[in-house]
This record gives sequence, structure tokens and C-alpha cells, in this order.
Amino acid sequence: MKIKNKNNCKKIKLADSYLKRLKGLMFKKNIDYGLLIETKLGSSIHTYFMNFSIDIYFIKNNIVFEKTTLAPWSFYKPKKEADYILEFKSNDFKIKKGEEILITRNNQEYLKALRI
Repeated sequence: MKIKNKNNCKKIKLADSYLKRLKGLMFKKNIDYGLLIETKLGSSIHTYFMNFSIDIYFIKNNIVFEKTTLAPWSFYKPKKEADYILEFKSNDFKIKKGEEILITRNNQEYLKALRI
């Protein structure tokens, strides 16, 4: 899978099972991709057992409605529930207000989102 905005294109991995969502980016030493989490039971997120800070984008109805940056060993709950959570190593992929992003899977549109 890939995510693309006006000036950037980045590989992403999909966390679409319980185990993948549970593990997330824990224990990774470094990453060169983003992680898209399909939320099922809630949108709170933690960075326990992580070795680096991450930027987190919360998506509802194809709109990025909230962004935060978390240091390792932190916890965050967004103001409302998200359909998807998008995680990148801090400062690795910037999404500006109003900028369109496109997530593709096998060259097919998977999720199209606008940041408000």
C-alpha cells in the first residue's frame, strides 16, 4: 500500500487484524513506512515499548480530523472515534491542512482523505 499527497509518496502497511493492531510499531528500531490501523474497538493509542516518536493522524469519514505527536511510553485518546489511524515516524510524512491524500492498495484507491 502507498500514501500520496501533493509532494510525497510513502509506503504504508495495513494493520487489519487483532494481532497486527495490537503489535503496531512496538519493538521496532526504525521504520521507513507508515502504518494504517483499521480501528474496531476504539481509537485510543499508546507508544509503549516503542523506540521513537510518531505522528498520528485520526481519520473519520475519509477526513483527517486530528493530529498529534507522541513520544515513547505515552498514551492518547482523540476527541472522537476514528475509522482509521495513520502513524508515521515523527516528521517523516507531513500532511498540511486542506491537503488531499490518497491511499492505494494494488494500484486501486483504498482510502481518500482530506485534512480539515
